[in-house]
Amino acid sequence: VLTFRYSPPPPPVDRPLRIIVGLLLVAVVVSVLSVWVVRRLTRPLAMFARAADGLARDLDQAPLDTGGPREVAGAAHAFNRMQGALRALIQTRAQALAGVSHDLRLPITRVRLRLEQLPDSPVREAIERDLAEMETLIDDTLAFLRAGDSSESAAPTRLDALVEGVADDIAALGADIEVSGSLAQPVVLRPTLTRRALANLMDNARRYGGGRVRVTLSSADGEARIDIDDDGPGIPDAELERVFEPYVRLEASRARHTGGSGLGLAISRAVIRAQGGEVTLSRRAEGGLRARVALPLQGRKPAG
Repeated sequence: VLTFRYSPPPPPVDRPLRIIVGLLLVAVVVSVLSVWVVRRLTRPLAMFARAADGLARDLDQAPLDTGGPREVAGAAHAFNRMQGALRALIQTRAQALAGVSHDLRLPITRVRLRLEQLPDSPVREAIERDLAEMETLIDDTLAFLRAGDSSESAAPTRLDALVEGVADDIAALGADIEVSGSLAQPVVLRPTLTRRALANLMDNARRYGGGRVRVTLSSADGEARIDIDDDGPGIPDAELERVFEPYVRLEASRARHTGGSGLGLAISRAVIRAQGGEVTLSRRAEGGLRARVALPLQGRKPAG
């Protein structure tokens, strides 16, 4: 007779603790692997997002790396081809603008020379006014079309001094203008283009805001802000964006006899946006209109 006796060992007291520790280790390993896999999969998306965001400001940025998996490499090649096509399109447009500018100015100059041979008369004065208006329209149209496409280099600029200079020019036109606030930190921008954009906005406030203009400089959220306030009739909320469209004029407050081509706001927004900023309009609670120019203080390069 063979008898077997089996006595299992008593269960260890720390078995539940071991199970918990093992599960925690498995969870940590799985989490780390999951994060690594997700980052590896989303890294190309982040790369394309950065490249697309930079492309709007600088068409001459370095092309994307075409290494990596086949799908990523194909998308990078397509993005680089698109960047090259856009650069060629901009260069072709600049050449066309230069030709148009020359071709349009030449006949106007010929007409002016022929007018000099005519005696003074109301008809001659009317023709000269029409020629001046044509030149203004041509200049404004070309400025709008090439806004942001300039050979001027961006440089650190004291925005306080720039605003004061523009304010002095507007005051010379008869405006009651007041500048307050300051910015200690220089802003990287294109001074000549920015000066024109600010002059357009301040002159609009002078023309349509009763002649009194208040300019306030400040900084917040990593951007420099220039608020240009007037005491005019303002603009309806529904029209605050439409007035930035080319050649749009609101007859209620933008009468034709005040002059202008309807391109001032469009030019200002295009110039500021090309430098990574924004121009917005808003109605003031106490009446009048506020034009706000926001420019990045650092870390954003103007389009070149």
